[in-house]
Amino acid sequence: MGDLNLPEFDWHSFTHPCNALYNAAADFVCYNGLSQFITKLTRSNNILDVVLCSDVLGCEYINMHLPIGISDYNTAVFEVNLSLPIYRNASAVGLVSPDYSKADWDNINSYMVNCN
Repeated sequence: MGDLNLPEFDWHSFTHPCNALYNAAADFVCYNGLSQFITKLTRSNNILDVVLCSDVLGCEYINMHLPIGISDYNTAVFEVNLSLPIYRNASAVGLVSPDYSKADWDNINSYMVNCN
């Protein structure tokens, strides 16, 4: 779920202006096999908040509610359907916990500082 701020993106017909920003968003959605589930306006006359999911059955009961507090965006409420396997012995099936202490945080920070 996110606020894409792409007011000219027509999610119903999947049409949009032909420019780098809109093309990148459309490519991301297509290349990752995502579907967009919000169909009602989220701010003014636009769908700016979206719910993207790779499973068409993965999201349901989507409702729009009034904004929370002083926000000018409507609130999207939805249910995510997950079906996760249960492993009795995680190490037996090769599941491990990530060891974040081994990450190269300096390079990650340097990279993120240069992201727009």
